[in-house]
Amino acid sequence: MRLRDSGMSPADISSVAISDGLNMVEIWNVLCVVFGLSFADAKEAWIQAKDGMSLDEYQALIPAIEAGLKEIDQASVHDNSK
Repeated sequence: MRLRDSGMSPADISSVAISDGLNMVEIWNVLCVVFGLSFADAKEAWIQAKDGMSLDEYQALIPAIEAGLKEIDQASVHDNSK
């Protein structure tokens, strides 16, 4: 609560929590309790601290990641069939 009361944002506190070794779920729980954030808002603050992007930007990466994983999987199947 002291960090929040000193003016730190949820993203700032996420950065501190990441460096202190808290995992993603622990950080989201802290943000929900300390700031009264929704799960989505806590996730966005964590993403901003971790990757410097918004939740929308982060989620926009998912299709590209899925496509890349599919290509890797297909290449692996092809290599194993030789």
